[in-house]
Amino acid sequence: STNTKGMGKDSPGRHSASQAIIERICNQSIGIKALLLDQKRAVSGVGNWVADEVFYQLAIHPDQTHLTESESLQLVVKLHE
Repeated sequence: STNTKGMGKDSPGRHSASQAIIERICNQSIGIKALLLDQKRAVSGVGNWVADEVFYQLAIHPDQTHLTESESLQLVVKLHE
């Protein structure tokens, strides 16, 4: 059994999980890439390559802070694809 205590939620699969992740990444004061790579703060299982690809597709700079709710929703949807 893997100890996942303190880890972020798995990639979103349901509306409530997606909303919880959006709330964690929306309006943060640190860069979005650092936030996503921190397995305890937002969502677990997002690696460097996946993060870079999603940012490229959404035209979001990895150091961007304070994502809007709309940007956060787009990010969560892309991570789920």
